[in-house]
Amino acid sequence: RSSREAPDLAATPPRGIERVGLALLLLATGCARLPDYAMPRVELVEASQLAKTDGIPYRKLTRGDFRAKQAPIANADHAAQMSAFSCANVVPQGDLQMEVRQQSATGGFVASTAQARFVARMDRNCSWWNPAPSEEAPSFILQHEQIHFAIAEVAARDLTELVRRLSATGDSAEQAAAALQDAVDGVFRDVVLEMTERNARFDRDTSGRHDPELQQRWYDQVSRELAR
Repeated sequence: RSSREAPDLAATPPRGIERVGLALLLLATGCARLPDYAMPRVELVEASQLAKTDGIPYRKLTRGDFRAKQAPIANADHAAQMSAFSCANVVPQGDLQMEVRQQSATGGFVASTAQARFVARMDRNCSWWNPAPSEEAPSFILQHEQIHFAIAEVAARDLTELVRRLSATGDSAEQAAAALQDAVDGVFRDVVLEMTERNARFDRDTSGRHDPELQQRWYDQVSRELAR
C-alpha cells in the first residue's frame, strides 16, 4: 500500500530540505518453475515492515542466502513444486528527501529530489530453497534467482535516475511538495509495472524447461545493464 504522508513544511522557512514519505517496493519473487501460484508478484509496504528483514545489497548469491525454513506461500503442495523462492526489495538508500525552495522573493516554489537513490536488497529470511532433491543443478537454480535479483537491481537504478530528474512547482511549499510526491508516485508505479512484467517474461521464457543457453542469455543481458 502507498504511504502518502505529506511533508510538514508549515513551520519551516521557504528554503530547506524536507523528507518525502514514499511507499517501498517489496517482493519481486522468482522460482525455477512457473505454475500460476508461483507467478512473480509485487506488494507495496511501508518501511517499518522491512525493519526485521535480513537484506543484502546486490551481489552474487549463494545457497546459504536462502534462509527461510519454509516457502513464503501458504500451500505446502505448491511449495513442493518449486525449486527456490527469492524475495527482493527495492528501497531508498537512507532517508529519501526533497528540497523545496522559493524561486524568488515573490515567486512560487519548486521541489526536487536530486539526491534520491534506490537499491535492491534480497531478504534472506524470506528467500527459500527447496531441500528436496531437484532434477536441476544447484548452479542452474542459483543463476535463475540471481537474474530475478538483477532485475530488481536494474529497476532500482532506473528508479533512481527517473526520480532524480523530477521537479514540481507550486504557489506554496506545500503545493510544490504535494505535486512532486504525485510525480514520484507515478514514476514508482511505472517502474513497479515494468519490473513485474519483466520478471514474468523471464519466467515464461525459462521456467518449466531446462534450457541453460536461454537462461544464460538472460543473465548476460542483465549483467550488461548493470555494468553500464
